[in-house]
Amino acid sequence: METFNIQIQPPYDSKFKSPEILGTYAMDCVREWQERMDSFVKKGRVILGGDNFYNEGIKPLLKWIHHQSEWSHSDFVVSRGSLSKMMRTPYEEKEPWMFTVTKYKGTIYIKAEQTEYERIQSDTIDTQKQHIFKWGYKFEDYLTQKSTSNLNDIVNTNQQNHVVYQREIDGYNILYGAEVDAVMHDRATPLRLKDCVEFKVNLEITSNQHYKIFAKRKFFTLVDSVLFGRDSYNYMWL
Repeated sequence: METFNIQIQPPYDSKFKSPEILGTYAMDCVREWQERMDSFVKKGRVILGGDNFYNEGIKPLLKWIHHQSEWSHSDFVVSRGSLSKMMRTPYEEKEPWMFTVTKYKGTIYIKAEQTEYERIQSDTIDTQKQHIFKWGYKFEDYLTQKSTSNLNDIVNTNQQNHVVYQREIDGYNILYGAEVDAVMHDRATPLRLKDCVEFKVNLEITSNQHYKIFAKRKFFTLVDSVLFGRDSYNYMWL
């Protein structure tokens, strides 16, 4: 398997501390919140779940906070997806963004809202893109299932595992949640940044713009291992 390293340099003189993992949670097949992250191994035929991102917002993350008796103050509470949208603004030529911002007891809560552009993109998605989405979930399936798994089981994409991070940027404490594709982790020990794994099925990154967009996404979780399963000729390597 070919590997390569991505070096990310913080802009200007900003002070970025390394993110810290505070905890985990999961969403089950009907998008019910679960306190313990589980090994939702995705097997068999793929059923794409509904787009719950905008409806749910940061509610699952707020539930995690509610269950933490010792949670201290953060300046911002937000999802990794929203942070990525903000940071890739200088490199994104088409996609706009819109957020709802609420300040409560000194903490600023940020929720992404669906723009008209995103709504049109979602309503007009073609069959090829739907296949690509399913390829991504099947790629996760093949790389995470056990040898004794039943390939006829259904992949329900509503099932997700999330990691809660805390990071200080320029003196501001930011708490955010991010979905994790897989972990290489012994449950007897605390989850570490290097235990998290991400799977991708995009084509080879050839433009500087796409490289920066990809790097900004990785920046918030510092995932060490990213496994790619698609080549420049549109073939899946499974």
